Amino acid sequence: MGKTNPHDKLFKASFQHIEIGKAYLQHFLLKEVVQKIDLSSLRLNPNSYVDADLSTYFSDVVYEAQLEGTEAQIVFLLEHKSFVVPAPHLQLLTYMVGIWRNQQKAQEALKPILPIIIYHGQATWEETPFSTLFPTLPHSLTAYFPDFRYHLTDLSRFSDEELLQLEGTLLMQTFFLFKHRGNKPFFRANLSLIFSKAEDFTQDPPSRNLIEAFFVYLNYTSDFKEPEFLALMSQLPPKTRELAKTTYDYIFEAGEAKGIEEGIEKGMEKGKLAIQNHAIRTGLANGLALEMIAKIANMTLEEVRERIKALGL
Repeated sequence: MGKTNPHDKLFKASFQHIEIGKAYLQHFLLKEVVQKIDLSSLRLNPNSYVDADLSTYFSDVVYEAQLEGTEAQIVFLLEHKSFVVPAPHLQLLTYMVGIWRNQQKAQEALKPILPIIIYHGQATWEETPFSTLFPTLPHSLTAYFPDFRYHLTDLSRFSDEELLQLEGTLLMQTFFLFKHRGNKPFFRANLSLIFSKAEDFTQDPPSRNLIEAFFVYLNYTSDFKEPEFLALMSQLPPKTRELAKTTYDYIFEAGEAKGIEEGIEKGMEKGKLAIQNHAIRTGLANGLALEMIAKIANMTLEEVRERIKALGL
């Protein structure tokens, strides 16, 4: 993939939070699928690989989890799209093969992959199987060609009332920002409602960083002028209002374009560090081996050792 845009960056900043990933899978996958997954085992997985041309590719988000009642694991490949793309199967298949190659190099058993697209564009997106790309293929040849489907979440097909039910994580705010991006009248009328529950997360450092990224993204997609943005922020609960004001000041001190670009990246990096540090502290407190902590935190063993030293643990 090329350079990410603010939509991609906010998606990654949100879905690096395991609880947001759990909430998404629980609410948006088919119930019969969710029942087969041990969501308590869900973890982020490094999601890059090198292709035959030695180019490194990064899928948006990759999770792994155990299947309920077994030792078998499943991989969830999440891709975010803000516009309709032709033949998305090709990109998904490229990533899927890359993941399987990594597993093969690590001498691991190949794990099934469930590809997912989360879409928030204006045009209608119709999910179709890969085989529809070959409409003239004789039936006698179909056995020789791969075929698969992906799970599609098109946010335009969900009412605001349905999204308001996504309490307990910051998934609700993420999806409202995506669904109504650029819709100034909507945010004028509903910003206080959308962020009323965000106050519960302001004491958690990774969540604070994500809330800051929300306001960077809101400014980028809606382009509120200063007086109007300040008026909107006055409607927010106190701690959330403070985060919004700090973020707004940062954007314009750094220069608007640079501030927007760096603001989301800053939130992502701070959130990633906080999540890793929490995993290390919790793992050590529970007597986990460093190898297991490294796996949970998505770090190398050497990185874990260096971080432990830096944290004075």
